[in-house]
Amino acid sequence: MPRFKNLPFSKILVEIFSVVFAVLLALWVNEWRSVLEHRDLAGTALEHLLAEVRHNQAEINESLEGHRKMLDTLNFYIRGLENADESRINVLSDRFTYSYSHSVLNNTAWQTASITQAVRYMPYAQTEALSSIYELQSIYQEHGNGIFRNLGSVSFYDATFPTVIKSAHFNVALSLNIEEKLDSSYTVFLRNYAGDAGP
Repeated sequence: MPRFKNLPFSKILVEIFSVVFAVLLALWVNEWRSVLEHRDLAGTALEHLLAEVRHNQAEINESLEGHRKMLDTLNFYIRGLENADESRINVLSDRFTYSYSHSVLNNTAWQTASITQAVRYMPYAQTEALSSIYELQSIYQEHGNGIFRNLGSVSFYDATFPTVIKSAHFNVALSLNIEEKLDSSYTVFLRNYAGDAGP
């Protein structure tokens, strides 16, 4: 305290205020820099997510087209099996070929945004929409894995032809249903948030 003994009270107040102001200014600048870094992180993440959503939508659109044709074919066989005798079933069975393909959808941008915590700095509605999309993608991928596991099982090859047709019809119809929901979700997300990404 000897240093301040002969100083006027107003000068002491000015020095204290200067120190407090400098500390607060430094904290504000640090916070401002942190906000900018978080905004940049969220912006970069959104750019990658938009690119991934566009890529996945293109993949889904390709599958949609193929699965709609496949479902039409399966509906033809289901109608043909109605009241069919054994001879008719054998004819249909000989003509039938089943080749299933399933889109492999990317989720790298979403995983990266989660790991880097970029999602914490994105608007809630944006994160919620993305979370819903990637959850639906996960369901779609698991459904596809289940189909391929079933195709490789002995029970599938031992099944009767009508059972194979009904099973294939169920799987393709479910794939188509999820694909349509994904396509719609992708479209809504791109419409709502494509303009939020940087140049």
